[in-house]
Amino acid sequence: MKNILFLSLLLTFICFACEDEADDFVPDFGYDYYPLGVGEMRHFNVDTVYFSTANPRFDTVRSQIREIITGTLLNNNGDTLYRVERAERKTDADAFAITDIYTEELSNFNIYRSEENLRFLKLPLPPTVNKTWDGNAEIPDDKSVSVAGENIEMFKSWDYRILSRGETEEIGGQTFDDVLTVQLADSDSEIEYRYGIEKYARGTGLIYRELWILDTQCKGCCNAPDGTIPLECTELPWELRADEGFIMRQVIGD
Repeated sequence: MKNILFLSLLLTFICFACEDEADDFVPDFGYDYYPLGVGEMRHFNVDTVYFSTANPRFDTVRSQIREIITGTLLNNNGDTLYRVERAERKTDADAFAITDIYTEELSNFNIYRSEENLRFLKLPLPPTVNKTWDGNAEIPDDKSVSVAGENIEMFKSWDYRILSRGETEEIGGQTFDDVLTVQLADSDSEIEYRYGIEKYARGTGLIYRELWILDTQCKGCCNAPDGTIPLECTELPWELRADEGFIMRQVIGD
């Protein structure tokens, strides 16, 4: 009888413990890798190198970007859109000038960002390592973008993938304890290179972005005739053989 009573009390305790644990459990969907809320502010330092076949072949541009979520609105489906005001300046001594208005949204556990009529699926939630998705599903692969006066099919062969999560990294002079790294693209051929990564810190959001969007016919580096790609050109690093496009690094600022 004592043993039966003991087992009954033990089972009752376990059931109550399980109920308490279930009540305290909060699923981690990873919302705080991409904070959305009115008043959220982001600062970035941006270095961009543009390429051309003219002289000089390389043109480096430095700027500072500030983004502020200034308000909300509803789309046709009733989802909340966050209005992102983007401003830019060249140096600390300059005033910020508004250049664009973007929107961001959380819909069906997906975070979207719309820039200049282009809608990107930035992050599916919860973010798990090796998860893949078509972040450019609403953008044609052959969509042309003007870069330094040249039209480039910027979004060819993009392949979104989560490479890592929970890493500690030092970026922009700051240490972040929980960083999520997303690959945007990693495609390399004789005439095109598409590479991109983004890093998000828990509680902060985007802290780093890098894009290599480069095309070549080997004219600038090797004076190649039309339709001919000489071997010596393909053996050069992309920084030397690119005829057009850009390399951009965007780093969180103070």
